[in-house]
Amino acid sequence: MKMSLARRLSEATGSWLHMEFCSHRAGMLSENSLKASIGSTLSTVPAPHNGARVYADYPILALNRLNNGGKRKSVDFSLHIDSAFCAVVEAKWAGSSHCTKENIFLDFLRLSAVKKEHNDCTCVFILAGQVSKLAQCLNRLPFRGSNGTDIISTEQGKEKKVRLIIDKIDRRMFDVAAENNRDVGADLRQFNVSSSGLFPNFDHPGKVDFQAIAWDIRRRNRR
Repeated sequence: MKMSLARRLSEATGSWLHMEFCSHRAGMLSENSLKASIGSTLSTVPAPHNGARVYADYPILALNRLNNGGKRKSVDFSLHIDSAFCAVVEAKWAGSSHCTKENIFLDFLRLSAVKKEHNDCTCVFILAGQVSKLAQCLNRLPFRGSNGTDIISTEQGKEKKVRLIIDKIDRRMFDVAAENNRDVGADLRQFNVSSSGLFPNFDHPGKVDFQAIAWDIRRRNRR
């Protein structure tokens, strides 16, 4: 069965988290521990370019065109060779100090900026963590608005538009994200995403302690 990269990563990560929990290693799980699962899975993805390898914390020119010094902006994972990018992945651990609405939103904008410059590159955002903290994260911005409507949908399989209407999202979240990455560009109005759905999901409370979910950024507005 052919699987999208987003689904492959979310199911592999969710399965790995469940195995670690069953092995009494839940206390060791964190955002840093995701590198083992995501890196290993991404390394098995067939690449169209011979010699492509997976790199962690890799700086990309599309995110640094206005960088005049200091630390270069990078993505959490990149599968590429030379300047031919096959896939880039950003990841967040629900409940961590880094997993704020601004940082999550910034990751989506960064992936959208990479997708604009490398149209054939698969761009994925993955969110993982303890079920209760993951649910809290998905029930607030940037995924769900204050009026209860979905902004970044978690519905599996269907491509959804994310409209960046500041008044309907959150001005502070938008401004903080834009200030931290001006390379995204002020012309960004929308991008499309497709969710992998939560995994594992046994449709029964208490059966799962850790889950993962991913989004594939399909394309972005080019105007």
